[in-house]
Amino acid sequence: MPYEISTQTRGVYVRFFGVVTGHDIAGAAEEVGQLPEFDDLRFGIAEFTAATIGDISDDDVSQAAAQLIGARYTNPNFLIAIVATRKDLLTPLRRQLALFKFPDEPRIFDSVEGAVDCIASQTNSIRRFSPRT
Repeated sequence: MPYEISTQTRGVYVRFFGVVTGHDIAGAAEEVGQLPEFDDLRFGIAEFTAATIGDISDDDVSQAAAQLIGARYTNPNFLIAIVATRKDLLTPLRRQLALFKFPDEPRIFDSVEGAVDCIASQTNSIRRFSPRT
């Protein structure tokens, strides 16, 4: 799988790398939602700066969105931030985000630091953040 998941204090960090498909994104979303500590987490950061996009179908987009929407119903305090700078990634990511119907829908940032700063301004959950596993 072209991603790594690491838990943080009150959060989770997912780093995607290599060629990432919609199936990979949906799989990561499912894994995060199934973490035993998920209901106590306050944020998730998905970083795509080392990734390129492979095949992403509408079904993959729907499945990933369904995973995250379902998880948000069990933990409505879970904030999601996405880090991506490549234009070829931004279109499919924005398409996926358009499926969210939450007032605090996920936002896209151009750096992990920007994502951390935004989450820190909305919650005091981030005390120390180490983006590498």
